[in-house]
Amino acid sequence: MKPFNLDAAKSGALLITRDGRKARFIAHVPECNDGFRVLAFIDGNISATEFDDNGRFVTNDDPRDLFMYEEEKKPVVRWLWTDEKGDMTVSLYTEDEAKVNSPNRNIKIEWSRTEFPE
Repeated sequence: MKPFNLDAAKSGALLITRDGRKARFIAHVPECNDGFRVLAFIDGNISATEFDDNGRFVTNDDPRDLFMYEEEKKPVVRWLWTDEKGDMTVSLYTEDEAKVNSPNRNIKIEWSRTEFPE
């Protein structure tokens, strides 16, 4: 897991807990005692939780410890087919469907997207 980064969290970077829950940065209050300077909301909780400047909860290796969410790029593949003139349609197909609908006139399009864990 990527260590908690306070500056990135302040900038809106995605956070995740040690046990895999989404978390949202709320505030950093440097005037508070060390273990209470960072305030974040963890999905599934009914109130905000306090952390130290390194994203740690009170105890070591606590399931609530904060980390930076490492964005995982998931490949996406779609198949378009073209008509007899070579113009693309707006229909998206799987590879098999594209071959049936338009053999020899298929265009494979690939890209990546970021998904936050469910």
